[in-house]
Amino acid sequence: MAEDEKLVVMTDRWDGADRVPRSRVIDAALEDGHMDLLPGKGTLLPSGKFRAEALEDAILYELDKARGEGRSGLIFVWDLEWLSKEPKDFEAHIVHRSGMALSALPSDLTVMGQYGLAHCSAQQVERVLRVSPLVLEDGQLKRNFWVLSTTSMGRPPRDGHRTIPRARPEAGEARSL
Repeated sequence: MAEDEKLVVMTDRWDGADRVPRSRVIDAALEDGHMDLLPGKGTLLPSGKFRAEALEDAILYELDKARGEGRSGLIFVWDLEWLSKEPKDFEAHIVHRSGMALSALPSDLTVMGQYGLAHCSAQQVERVLRVSPLVLEDGQLKRNFWVLSTTSMGRPPRDGHRTIPRARPEAGEARSL
């Protein structure tokens, strides 16, 4: 993270019943304005009902806010471990995320998601990996897999999509959101 970037973390881990202690580093970053916290449930369930588009709305709002503060960029991280316990909402989130994956990210925005895969079913893990085909490699987040339509290659698997490995994206290719 660059000195003049902003970090926004959408999580419920530091508030409410599941409260986890924060470190002094996090508290200092919050105090000096380098970091903000958003409530995950409060953001994605604004009226008590899950709204998949709320994640994208929050990301774009926070990016505009960071730019308005003169920041060189925004790193937006979400922790949606709780979402695996709500199958319909989880699926709505994944469907929306799959549409977002085709859009290009602004160069001053980095997004990362945390789903607590240990709490997800095998099907949920596969769904997360399908719409978030990124790996952490040598300290950098890189694309490692591409999901292709079955009309592009070979015999289709049961779900109608095939994931193929790819070493690195070509220069100028869009990153996913």
